[in-house]
Amino acid sequence: FSRFPSPLPLSRRARGKRRAMNNTARALVAGLALSAAGLVYIAADESYTNQAIRPVPGDKPTYGFGSTVKADGSPVRMGDTITPPAALVLAARDIAMKEGALKACMGDVLLTQYEYDAIVSLAYNVGPSAVCQSSIPAKFRVGDYEAACKTILDFSKFCSKPKIKNAAGKWVCPPGALKPLKGLENQRQREYRLCISGIRNQESGINPKTSRSVLIPDTWHLSSGWARHV
Repeated sequence: FSRFPSPLPLSRRARGKRRAMNNTARALVAGLALSAAGLVYIAADESYTNQAIRPVPGDKPTYGFGSTVKADGSPVRMGDTITPPAALVLAARDIAMKEGALKACMGDVLLTQYEYDAIVSLAYNVGPSAVCQSSIPAKFRVGDYEAACKTILDFSKFCSKPKIKNAAGKWVCPPGALKPLKGLENQRQREYRLCISGIRNQESGINPKTSRSVLIPDTWHLSSGWARHV
C-alpha cells in the first residue's frame, strides 16, 4: 500500500498541451530522431508508388516512398516494382541514413521536434548534401530559426538539365536550368509551416486551442490512406 495517491490520468486537452510543449522544447540535434508524425508526413508527401517512376523529367527513378536505391544497394530502374511493407522498410533505412548526414553537418545545433522533422523531410526529398551545403545549418547555429525555416522555400525548383561541375568541383545545376514545379512548391510550403510552427508556439506560450492547426496527432497514421496499404 502506498501513502501517495495514484496520479490521475491526463485529460485529452492536457495530453495535447504536453505533446505541444515536448515538440517546441529545443534539444541538441544529436539527441533528436524523426517523430512518428514526421514519418507519416514524409510518406504522405512522397506518396506510395508500387512501380518505378521519374518524379520529374531527368530525375532518378524512384519507387515506394521515394526510394532511389533498392534493398540490395543497386539503383532503382524503370520497370522495378515494390510492395508497401518493403517500401516502408526502405523508407526507414533512407531516413536513418539522411538523419545521420544531417546531424554530422548540423553539429551542436538546438532544434524543436517541428524544426527537426521539417528539415529531415526536406533532406529526404532533395538530399542531405543539398541541405548541408545551404545556409540552413549556419542560420540554425546563430539562432536565426525563422530565417533557417524560410530557406526551405528556396528548394521549390528542379534542375531541368544534367548537373555540371563548377570551379570548386561541386555538381551544380547549369545556369537557367532551375524550373519551378507546383508540387515542390506545395511540399516546401508544408515543410516551412511545420518548421515555423515550433517558433510561433514558443513565442505564444503554447495554447492547445491556437496550436491545434499545427500539431500532428500521434494517431493520424492509423487512419491515413497510405497506412491502409500495409
